[in-house]
Amino acid sequence: MKVALEHFLSHPYDLQQLQAGTCPEDEREAIEASFTQEGDLKASYTVFTSGSTGTPKEIVLTKAQVLASIQKTKNFLQLEKGDLSFICLSANYIAGKMMWLRSYVIGMDVMMVAPKANPLEGIDITQRIDFAAFVPMQLQCIIEQTPDKLALLQDAKAILIGGAPISAYQQKLFEQVKAPLFQTYGMTETVSHIAMKKLNSQNKYYTLLNGVEAKVDERSCLCIRADVSKGEYLSTNDRVILHGHNQFEWLGRVDNVVNTGGVKIQLEALEEKIGRLFYAMGYYDRFFVSSIADDRLGQKLILYVEGEEKDILTSLKMKLSKFELPKEVFFKKTFCLTSSGKIDRKQTCIS
Repeated sequence: MKVALEHFLSHPYDLQQLQAGTCPEDEREAIEASFTQEGDLKASYTVFTSGSTGTPKEIVLTKAQVLASIQKTKNFLQLEKGDLSFICLSANYIAGKMMWLRSYVIGMDVMMVAPKANPLEGIDITQRIDFAAFVPMQLQCIIEQTPDKLALLQDAKAILIGGAPISAYQQKLFEQVKAPLFQTYGMTETVSHIAMKKLNSQNKYYTLLNGVEAKVDERSCLCIRADVSKGEYLSTNDRVILHGHNQFEWLGRVDNVVNTGGVKIQLEALEEKIGRLFYAMGYYDRFFVSSIADDRLGQKLILYVEGEEKDILTSLKMKLSKFELPKEVFFKKTFCLTSSGKIDRKQTCIS
């Protein structure tokens, strides 16, 4: 049975069968062999974005872009043939697909499990995991629910964290991880990550992978160019500050800048500040900040909190400026989520 790489990337179902352990052995061998097949580097195929920043859209990638991305990650993290790769991300999205591709193209040994909150729960292995990728919630569940399993990760070459913001509570929790822990920056258009920030180090900036160039446009938004972008500059909606030729500080999305009373507030920066305050107060509920039109302020800030109603504003008034302080707080029993498990802010606001 011959499986084309293009079919494999455009259709995640084969991956899901492999991950669930329901794929017949002959099909499994054919799928795995397709990763390293020689072929036309210009061959293209269509994938879809996750929809976390808007409606999911089609993206056309080439095999050359995919292989370039794999090589960059291999070199940056010094991954080698025979390393053990632990795969637990959904095959529906680029992050999960690229974990598979990196592993097989590099020649790594692979351990795979179906995506779930605690991917190490029930896993009975003693071999060290060399390479893994999680969303923040997964690593949180591993540490909280199965702390003994953390030992499997402590000597890893690299653990990647992405797909969602990391809360102040999670940042503190992740200090228990001794292995290099990297928060990733990237998107479907760049075939997953093009920069990484090491969380358990003093450096708080993202470092570009080798061969990636960066500049900012008139909006102070990041523009990147590399072989993973077909050698052309790709404009993003992410406001950044460049540091040197290969590092940047991420500020937030340009469409998340709110002008309230003539003062511009970057929602991500405010959320980080509120997150630290919540952690200090012992509040660990999920939350986000949004805005609505206001006759006096132009836009006013609204805080959405998942969980039981409590007096939050009294404490926040003591720590936030009058322009940073949300004017209203709405409590939701549960937040609406996207198909990839991220908070659906728009739907949560109107539900």
